[in-house]
Amino acid sequence: MARAILNVQNLHKSFGGLIAIDDCSFEVESGTIFGIIGPNGAGKTTLFNMLTGFLSANSGTITFDGREVNRLKPHQVVELGIARTFQVMKPYYEMTVWETLQVSRQCKRVRSRYSDAAIINRMNMDLLARLGLEDKADMLVDELTQGDLRLVDIGRALATEPQALFLDEPFSGLGGEASDRLSALLTSLRDDGVTIVIIEHRLRELMRLVSTVMAINFGAVLAKGTPEEIVKNPDVIEAYLGRSGGSLSATAS
Repeated sequence: MARAILNVQNLHKSFGGLIAIDDCSFEVESGTIFGIIGPNGAGKTTLFNMLTGFLSANSGTITFDGREVNRLKPHQVVELGIARTFQVMKPYYEMTVWETLQVSRQCKRVRSRYSDAAIINRMNMDLLARLGLEDKADMLVDELTQGDLRLVDIGRALATEPQALFLDEPFSGLGGEASDRLSALLTSLRDDGVTIVIIEHRLRELMRLVSTVMAINFGAVLAKGTPEEIVKNPDVIEAYLGRSGGSLSATAS
């Protein structure tokens, strides 16, 4: 049985009188793909921001690989082995794909392990090949398609050599071919032992990848289970459709 690499207990976050995260508890097993779903405004991105050091919790604990994350800054979370992407991509415009990876390689986590420039160059070449972008290393980020831009965004996170990758709506704006490429990449990363946590509205793509899904609404956990269980869960269906009955299966098939 896989061990839990991420453990969240009784997490709470409020902004004034608004409760954003309400007594949220869950675990993510190492080397798995874990999905987080919920309607707009459910608290998904707020939760991500707390897990990655961009927001502090009012109460509760976040433990990653045996270390408490609660009081760490974002760069310290990266040093611990967590990398993330954002819902709205923030590319390094006027930089090449290669240069974008090089920026991430400057983080303390990488520099403390690899000091030889030749090794870093080889790592970049291998990463570009994995992303399917080896022929675009010298292209400006500005010239990339939306699909390639998304892959570079994930590559920028992977260049920090993370144990866990947190992706906020990675399939947003992608067509069929780009979605297939991204799915293949994430499956390959999982097979190599990288833990992946995904927020995603496109349930069809998500449910094909994940082993476990957690649904949240109004900052609270509605349900957690396999994709098959979640798409038939009445509380989840009501949160998405605004009514009881029916199924999310058609959306997720």
